[in-house]
Amino acid sequence: MFLWPQYHNSNPFVGERYLPDEYWKLELDTVRKYADGVVLWGGWADNGPAMWDDEAGWWTVTKQFLRTLEDRTSPSTVQDLKRK
Repeated sequence: MFLWPQYHNSNPFVGERYLPDEYWKLELDTVRKYADGVVLWGGWADNGPAMWDDEAGWWTVTKQFLRTLEDRTSPSTVQDLKRK
């Protein structure tokens, strides 16, 4: 699954703006529930690379989301996987 935290630039009203934090969290939670992996896609602005913002809302939400994954344990055997 590929996710992009921005609106597509084909929309003249919101193109290239970042998604609201709550919506981005919904996308991450949905992928967690229904997909077995995710690729975060993006990093572009005005037809070129965007400056990295370590405090960006989408990145803050992503880091919080990743911390929830660290609390989960992975199955060590196929039998463990079948029990879940």
